[in-house]
Amino acid sequence: MPLEAIGQTREPAPVRTIPFLAIAILSLLVLAAHASQYLPFLSDDTLISLRYADRLIDGQGLTWTPGERVEGYSNLLWVLACAALGALGLDLITASRVLGFLGMGGAILAGIAMFPPRAGESTLPALAAGLSMACTGSFAVWAIGGLEQPLLLSLIAWSCLTCRGLAEASDPRPRDALLPGVLLGLACWTRPDSPLFVAVFTGLLLWWRPRSRSHRRAAAMVAATAFAFYGAQLMFRLLYYGAWVPNSTHGKLAFSAARVATGLDYLVSGVWMLLPLVVPALLAVVVTLGDSRASRRLAWFWVPAVVWSVYVVVIGGDIFPGRRHLGVLVLFASLLSAGFFARLRVGPPAVAALAASLGLLAFAQWKLDPENDRARSETWEWDGEVVGTLLHRAFADREPLLAVTSAGTLPYFSRLPSLDMLGLNDRYIATHPPEDLGEGPLGHELGDGAYVLSREPDLVVFCAPDGGPVPCFRSGIEMAARPEFHRRYRLVPFLGEAPYVFRSEIWVRVDSPRVGLRREPGRFEIPGYLLASQGRAVAALDRAGRIGMRTAGGGSALSATLSLAPGRWRYAVESTGDLAVRVDRGSGTPAVGTAGEFTLDAAADVSVSISGAGHVRRVILERA
Repeated sequence: MPLEAIGQTREPAPVRTIPFLAIAILSLLVLAAHASQYLPFLSDDTLISLRYADRLIDGQGLTWTPGERVEGYSNLLWVLACAALGALGLDLITASRVLGFLGMGGAILAGIAMFPPRAGESTLPALAAGLSMACTGSFAVWAIGGLEQPLLLSLIAWSCLTCRGLAEASDPRPRDALLPGVLLGLACWTRPDSPLFVAVFTGLLLWWRPRSRSHRRAAAMVAATAFAFYGAQLMFRLLYYGAWVPNSTHGKLAFSAARVATGLDYLVSGVWMLLPLVVPALLAVVVTLGDSRASRRLAWFWVPAVVWSVYVVVIGGDIFPGRRHLGVLVLFASLLSAGFFARLRVGPPAVAALAASLGLLAFAQWKLDPENDRARSETWEWDGEVVGTLLHRAFADREPLLAVTSAGTLPYFSRLPSLDMLGLNDRYIATHPPEDLGEGPLGHELGDGAYVLSREPDLVVFCAPDGGPVPCFRSGIEMAARPEFHRRYRLVPFLGEAPYVFRSEIWVRVDSPRVGLRREPGRFEIPGYLLASQGRAVAALDRAGRIGMRTAGGGSALSATLSLAPGRWRYAVESTGDLAVRVDRGSGTPAVGTAGEFTLDAAADVSVSISGAGHVRRVILERA
């Protein structure tokens, strides 16, 4: 029996197909228009998931980087779904957005299906359910944000619908519980916190008719089916990764007063911005207090909303724009709001009330909510495309190890072996948390500078894709405090030019056999980009796609780090353009020119300086 028939005993009238389709299409069009306003937002964590999907398609398994098996994702079904579309030839970012819109659309359709327009009855509840979701930033931002929330919301919404139908059946059969059990099981594959909904919905099934043996069997069947999915994933995790929980859990889950305070602020501020939706949702509960049957039906909406809200507070909320974790609250608040409008007498006052509620909700979400504004302005992930593309073109054949804080965008676009300095994709860092875990920013507390240095990364990018000399988080701060780091690494400005121009400052390990100085007996090869560490030059690609130093004038110099033995030395510079090269031996007349010889009477340090305009691939010093 539909929710709008609360308090009625007669059989519901047939669903009117045309109004149902019209409301569904209108809601999806509003969602599409709303979501388009947040383009090109894409979460950095999206690109972590897509890196797993990309490597899976390439036959490298569910791994984030070569040589390590770490479950740095917490959305298995989402990764597999994106990989499936990617294997069919669809760009993975596009695939995540297609799935995101379909997921949000599925949740909206489930909401409308709970209040289907019927002959002789109002269409306001269905409109309230569909349009309320479409007007919120949680739905619109994450329809294109690329993470798994849309799939989770769709599965939860349809689980609620099917479980409620199971509860209202007079004598449900065990096989009738298979579909809601499968839906909840797939939700467990989508997010590791989905067993909360298994517990809530099976609990509501048992509570609905506690003395009915058939309902107890149905609830047991739902729980058993869902947890069979959960058990299958757990077995896979143990066999494939050798771990009981996703690796990211170690860095994100901590129980502390600071986390609860942060989570409470996250919930309260989000509810405040959703007030035009929350008010009719609360009124629905209030107006049914004297109607036990109606209250029991609304429990399918407010109980999971309350349980999820408590969970969000305990885990400390979320760090992403668009109030991602409040999507579940939006879903059930929209259904409660629809329940409120189902109890209003059809007429101009009810229509005006719904219009006012939706109008105020849309205004608050579009004009007032700073978290939605953040989604509109956050584009730094695309800077990572520029830097990552440059690093891939420059170094893919050498496969240097890239240490990053932005573990999504740079590894995804560069496709280089990577080290996550925040530890979400690194087992050692994740399993060696600091003593003050739970006191700092969610998901950004882990780190170990000594460990990162022991891995000898070839390239290090602090903070966002623009890098720079000053680190932001624990691993980088500890590394930068060590003299060893400054002795072995040099800050080099890299200039990417596709798909737009962007500059990033990256630390390069000077003694790296892959990207640093190449030392052989009687021979030194200096990569041109190391010469860009001083002056106004940058590391960039030439027209042939080869990395080197580009200078448009002024000077650039390599610090005196080359200690040469006495004897006669030749030098040569691979370059293009009008450049002046100077090899300074510390005493005597410098050698000048793009090729030549010089003699050292005793061991000495030399430096190379280049001025003019052009591109330098490398400088070679060789003992004659």
